[in-house]
Amino acid sequence: MICSVATIDKDKYYFDKEAAEKPIRFFEKKLAHVQGEKAGQPFVLEEWQKFHIRQVFGWLNKETGDRKHRYFYLEIPKGNGKSAFVSGLAIYMNGVDGPKGAETYCVAGDTNQARIVFDACANMINENVKIKDKFDVLKYSITHKKSGGIIKVLSSDTAGKHGFRPYFIAFDEMHVQPNRELYDVLTKGMMKSRNSMCGMITTAGEIGTFAEEMHDTAVSIAKGLIHNEYWYVGIYSAYDEDGNPPDDKELFDEKIISKANPGYGTIIRPADFDIIVQDSKAQKTGIASYKQLHLNVWVGSLLAYINVIDYRKCNLGKVDLQYHIDNNTPCYGGLDLASTEDLSSFSLTFVPEDGMIEFYEWSWCPEDTIPKRSKNQNVNYRYWVDEGHIFATPGPVQDKDAIQKFVLEACEKYNVQKINVDPSFHRAVLGSWIAANDLPIQAFSQTTSYFSEPTKQLKVWIMQKSVNVGDNPMMEWQIDNTMVYRDSNDAIRPMKSVSRGKGRGTGRDSRKVDGVVARIMGIAGYLHALAEEPEITGEIMVW
Repeated sequence: MICSVATIDKDKYYFDKEAAEKPIRFFEKKLAHVQGEKAGQPFVLEEWQKFHIRQVFGWLNKETGDRKHRYFYLEIPKGNGKSAFVSGLAIYMNGVDGPKGAETYCVAGDTNQARIVFDACANMINENVKIKDKFDVLKYSITHKKSGGIIKVLSSDTAGKHGFRPYFIAFDEMHVQPNRELYDVLTKGMMKSRNSMCGMITTAGEIGTFAEEMHDTAVSIAKGLIHNEYWYVGIYSAYDEDGNPPDDKELFDEKIISKANPGYGTIIRPADFDIIVQDSKAQKTGIASYKQLHLNVWVGSLLAYINVIDYRKCNLGKVDLQYHIDNNTPCYGGLDLASTEDLSSFSLTFVPEDGMIEFYEWSWCPEDTIPKRSKNQNVNYRYWVDEGHIFATPGPVQDKDAIQKFVLEACEKYNVQKINVDPSFHRAVLGSWIAANDLPIQAFSQTTSYFSEPTKQLKVWIMQKSVNVGDNPMMEWQIDNTMVYRDSNDAIRPMKSVSRGKGRGTGRDSRKVDGVVARIMGIAGYLHALAEEPEITGEIMVW
C-alpha cells in the first residue's frame, strides 16, 4: 500500500487518540450493515478501515486544533466495501462532526452512481433505531433534525452550478468523473467551513483522464514529491515498489490479489473472487477489465489500436529540434487540416542517418473553443497550450494563415522532403500555398490502401521500442483515442474511438486523432522515399 503517513510533520501536528477513535465508535455502535449476509449486524470495521479513519481524523494542528487532513484519497479495487464505508462517513460528518447547517454531498459521475452512496446513507438511517429518529429521510435529501445539516446527491450534470458550502464531499468512484469541473466547484467552497473535508474513494480508471491526474497527484504527495500537507493518501494496488504492474503470469496469484484487495478473505470471499478470475480468463477483453477493477491497475482504452502503456515506453523525452536543424536531418511531414472550429495538426518524422527515428507534432485550435473542448473531452487543453503542444488562434474559427505561415517557416528551418496532405480539404487554400511558396506538398488519399502500411509500421516501431515519440501528452491522449478500420484484405486505416461515457464528449467527434493521422501521413512519406531508393537491400517496407 502507498500511504502518506510517513510525510507528516510531527513538529506541527500531533495525534489525538480520542479524535481518531470517535468516528470508529460511531460506526460500530450506531450503524449497521444493510446489504448481504451481514445485513442488520453492527458495522464492525475492518482493521485496514480503522487505520485510515485514524489517520484521517486523528492528526490535529498543535496551534489551532484543526484537523490536518482536509482531503483524503483512497484507491481500492471493486468489491472491498467502498460505498458503504464512505456512506457511514457521510452520516458521521453530517450528524456528529459537522457544525449547524453542515452540507454533505454524495458525488459521482452520474446521478445513479451518486445515489448508491446516498441510498446507503438512507438505508443505514432507516433501518437503525439508534439514529432513525435523529434524521428526516426524503427521496432527494436527508436532514439532521437537531443541527439542520443536510445530505444531498450531486453528479457532473450539476457541475455548472455554484454557491455550494460543503462540509463533507463524498466522491464515490472518482474514475468516472468526466472532468474536474464539479471537483473544482465543490472544493473551492470548502474554505467557508472550518474542518470541512473532501473524501475521494475510487478504483483505478483509464489513462489520460482527470481521474489519472488525481491519481498521479496522490502518488506524488504520498512519496513526498509534491508538498501538500492537507491530503491523506492510501492506495491499494498490484503495482510493485517501482510502480510496475504485475506480469501477466502473476495476475491470478493469490499474493497479488490479497495485496491489491485489503478486504480479501473477509469482505471478499476467495471462492467468490475465483468466479471473477475464471470469467476474466475466458473473455477477450476480460484481462484488462480484471486488472483495472480488481487489481487497481490503470489501463488504456480497450479499443485503442496501440496500447498507451506500450506507447509511453517510447517516450524518451522531448525531441531536440535544434539537433535536427544543425544536422540537416531529413524529415517527412503530414498535415491534417480541419474544419473551421476543429483541431489541425502538423507532424514531422525525423530520420537521422545514424540514430533513432523521432516524431514531433504541433496543433492549432481556436482560442474561443478551448473551455468547451476541455469540458466535453475531459482533457486539459489550456495546459497543452501553455506547454506549446497547441497553438491557440484568436477567435472562434481556425486561422489558416497562421498555419500556412508556420508550415512555411518549418520548411525553411528543417530539411523537409515532402508533406502529405488530404487533397479533399481546402483545395483552394492548399493550391495557393503551393503556388505562393513552392512547398513540397503532395496529395495523400485518405483511403485504406494508402493508410494501411504506415499505420501498421507505426505499431511495429512502438512494439519494438525503436522510435522516440517525444514528450507530448496531447499525442498520448490521441493515440489512446485511435482505433482502426480493417477491411477484408487486412488493410487498415485510423479512425476515432467512440465516446466513453456521458460528459466525455458528444459522440465520435470528441475523440481527437488529428495528430495521429498527421503522423501516419508523415511516416507514409518516409516509407515511400525508402521504396524509391534502389540501393536499399534486404527486407524493405513495401509502399
